[in-house]
Amino acid sequence: MLLSVVCNNSSFNRLNISVPEGTTTWGQLKSFLQELYGQSIDSFKATYVARNSNLNNVSPETDNALIPETNFAIALSPVSAKFGSISYAEMKAYIKDCRNQAVVAKNEGIISLIGDYTRLSTNEMTRLYNTLVSQNQTTVEPSDAFQQLLEKVSRQQDEILAELASLKEAVLNTEDEDEDDEDNDYDEDENEEEEVDEDVLAARNMLRRY
Repeated sequence: MLLSVVCNNSSFNRLNISVPEGTTTWGQLKSFLQELYGQSIDSFKATYVARNSNLNNVSPETDNALIPETNFAIALSPVSAKFGSISYAEMKAYIKDCRNQAVVAKNEGIISLIGDYTRLSTNEMTRLYNTLVSQNQTTVEPSDAFQQLLEKVSRQQDEILAELASLKEAVLNTEDEDEDDEDNDYDEDENEEEEVDEDVLAARNMLRRY
């Protein structure tokens, strides 16, 4: 089974990836992709684009969610705030500060509760964040490092939006060029059109809404 990934961050774009045999759930596929990329993709929302499947336009909510059984594409879009005005990166930074202070205070209860938080899904990160806040198990004062992280995240979001705008413009320019090519009477052998998978095109169109 082949998979294509389309994202506004071009470093994540892949075409016709061979999915490992036996991969049937989002958790398995996500682990494969994270190993392929060398980093987590939990800060992105995944949406299946599989025109010949009943999972078309479905976003997996849990690691146990099934993936399409035919060739398909995935549209990855940045995850916005999931808890009020708190983003995934902010929740992760908060939890990291909680753990660091717990380590200094030798609070094994909080250290055990937090565990390995670095590869949590968005839903898992939100639950852990809510637990720490609601139980008031530790108080974390905003630090200079945390403020710097928030500023960095804000800059990265601006860069993502700028890159997305550039991607949209490139796609629109490509479409304009295709229309111009149709108006020109060139020999077919000299102007072969590149075939693009319909699911990949659908994924690109989906990302235009972000």
